Amino acid sequence: MPDDGKLWTRSIYLEANQSSAGGKLSFINKKTEAEPVSGLTYANMSSDVGTQYPLIKNGDTTFLGRVAGGFSRDYSGLAEGQHIPEVFLGCQVEHQITQRQKILGAVEYAHDVTDFGRRRIRTLAAWEVLLDPDKNVSLRTGVLESSNKTPTGEQATNLNYTVDLIWKF
Repeated sequence: MPDDGKLWTRSIYLEANQSSAGGKLSFINKKTEAEPVSGLTYANMSSDVGTQYPLIKNGDTTFLGRVAGGFSRDYSGLAEGQHIPEVFLGCQVEHQITQRQKILGAVEYAHDVTDFGRRRIRTLAAWEVLLDPDKNVSLRTGVLESSNKTPTGEQATNLNYTVDLIWKF
């Protein structure tokens, strides 16, 4: 990244979902984030594997509950180089506005199972537009807030604006 004094964030989010006959879904999340904080580069990677279930599904609105297990790893800070086992809880709501537009919100909560003083919370509010129905390509824009709390009580909160190109296959 250029050293121009501006704030920047690099993020990679990968998610795979698989449906079953009973409506339950299994999922895998992989997230990698890097950004400068006070002149240092903060980087975190997390992976979760679990299940999600549609708690409410009526017409244009879907509400999913998620539970998983996984780990995170910090590449800077107090837990540098440690794999931290976590329990993951989350929910997501989607509402179809038109055939090509929807709004969505999500909350993810990951807690260290070995030290209850450490946790991560991510909140997303977004608007998604289907650009090409044949290729299933969408454009999503939104606001993402992430909050990390360490066992020493330090808390870092970041607010990011996102623009994502999504290809579902």
